[in-house]
Amino acid sequence: FHWEKKERLEFLAIASITAGLFLADEELQKVAQRNRSRFSNDLAKLVTPPETVYPRFVIGGFYLGGLIFKRKKEKDTALYLLESVMFTQGITQVIKHTVGRARPFANKGAYHFEALKFPPSSYSQSFPSGHAATAFSLASVIAEQYDNRIIDLVSYGVASLAAWARVNDNVHFTSDVFFGGALGTWVGKTIVRLNKNKDAESNKLSVQPAIGINSIGVSFNF
Repeated sequence: FHWEKKERLEFLAIASITAGLFLADEELQKVAQRNRSRFSNDLAKLVTPPETVYPRFVIGGFYLGGLIFKRKKEKDTALYLLESVMFTQGITQVIKHTVGRARPFANKGAYHFEALKFPPSSYSQSFPSGHAATAFSLASVIAEQYDNRIIDLVSYGVASLAAWARVNDNVHFTSDVFFGGALGTWVGKTIVRLNKNKDAESNKLSVQPAIGINSIGVSFNF
């Protein structure tokens, strides 16, 4: 809620790119469907399991690894992943129900909206992509926690494949997956930063008076 100039510019850039993709969505959809093949469909199935299965597998894997090898970092990562997914999916659902954009397979075009319709139609929750948002929220947390280029490439690579698969399967437009990916990345990075700031504050040295019934002293907390 307290964005600095850099963050406001980043949001403006993301909004501008999303708007540009909105204009090109129908043409990009045609290109994706023309190039669809048996191989692309099989790959899409592999990289897009049900939306709740993927995060459970990743979060559970990190937490189990932390328990087995007694590593606090992996346990913390599991917590950050859980927080990131919860916030990402919550924000995504609010936007989906508010915007009410029709999915590509509904054949209503890229500019058909049923905003604030409750209950929503089965085809009207295209923007943004929940799969892309979730995948990138997980990827961003992992990348922020581990300063390793290979881990970054693998994490964001898998997330990008998940986003591509939604376009290939004709369930999302390109702008849906782009904005979803940007949203998930922002939430993931923010969650890690806030938790690290909280940990840093709790580890600072503090000096406090310690007053007992028959004594007065000073306590050092670090």
